[in-house]
Amino acid sequence: MTNNIWFQDFPILEEDAATDHNDREGTMGWEFQHDLTDFLDSIAPNDAPSLDRYDFSQAKVFLIASIPGSHGGDHLELYGHPRMRSVLSSFDWPTEIRSSPIDVQISNVGTLDDAWTTQFIDSLGSDATNVRIVYPSKRTMDRSPLKLDVGDYFYWTDADPKNFRYLYDIASPATLLHSKIYQRIFEIEGKKRGWIYAGSHNLSKSAWGEYDERKSLTIRNYELGILFVAGATHKSRDTHHVHHHHEISQLPNLEVILPSFLKFQDEDVPWVPPNLKIYPEEKSQKFPENFPKEEKIDPALLKKIVKINVGGTQFMTSLGTLWEKGQFSTLFNLKVENDAFFLDRDPTHFRLILNFCRDGHVTLPRDPRILGEISSEAQFYGLTPLLADINFQLETISAQTNFQVEIP
Repeated sequence: MTNNIWFQDFPILEEDAATDHNDREGTMGWEFQHDLTDFLDSIAPNDAPSLDRYDFSQAKVFLIASIPGSHGGDHLELYGHPRMRSVLSSFDWPTEIRSSPIDVQISNVGTLDDAWTTQFIDSLGSDATNVRIVYPSKRTMDRSPLKLDVGDYFYWTDADPKNFRYLYDIASPATLLHSKIYQRIFEIEGKKRGWIYAGSHNLSKSAWGEYDERKSLTIRNYELGILFVAGATHKSRDTHHVHHHHEISQLPNLEVILPSFLKFQDEDVPWVPPNLKIYPEEKSQKFPENFPKEEKIDPALLKKIVKINVGGTQFMTSLGTLWEKGQFSTLFNLKVENDAFFLDRDPTHFRLILNFCRDGHVTLPRDPRILGEISSEAQFYGLTPLLADINFQLETISAQTNFQVEIP
């Protein structure tokens, strides 16, 4: 399984050079130091190391960070996908970029919707007409010798088939990518130009942020990556800023670091760990006719104690626990026997399911395999909020696994 690393040496400043190099507001060096300091301060407010003694004047990349919270006003474009938009829109791009696709290679995909997907793609390039998401298909993963070792670390949690139209498969089953790469590459006179992002951001609202009704950006995860630009002219009139970006545009070539990938075939579906069930199933049976369906029902009926036989294990709860929020509205394989509910399911996680129905929240484990089992049950019982909590837990585990910062 492959990953990626970026490095650049930032030497220690000589004492008389501090003002000359790092205090030039608007230069890439100043911006890089400012963004890195901001990110470290958010993680360790009282413990973040000082970066003032390092020379960042030769920084060749932009930092793209995500910090949990709600960001609005002057902070709206500092983090997440609005930060990508802000940086990319600060350049004048050659017309050749208009016909180039945006490639997105990730290992985890959160639950998407049309509005967010449109906003996100617009941030990466409003003129883009082709987006290619590189993610392994089930067919490729089943053929991979790495499946047993790393299969559980790839999550596709978006069940909407229309988003499959963006999907491209990894050509070789022997190459599984746990990296997170976003790029847009085009050629001018035989040389590759464009931009590449590499970092920890998977394709999710939690990582990149989503706008709320107040037009603020809500982010749930800590993420960090670098954005490398080549072949564009910065719009700034600041001579120092233009100079540094001009150097970038003169690089001999922008190497494409993704392996070969192919369009998903008609029968392909994204790989999902066996215990993480996200695809909707046909409802073979419906609720019995005597199960309450109207919004307005007798409160006394909600207090009625019902027995639920789950795969041979009996549970008891009030009818109101099952009814109040309609959380069992997609239940199937449901039969009534002797005034009791019978569910032909494994009872292992049903206690957690009931507690979620009662309280609206539960403490989830950190083991991806167990989370996959609970996800299957949540899907079966139609508990969409629990599925969202599970997806968030999986993304958090993945982010913590992938992210490290070392300051000498």
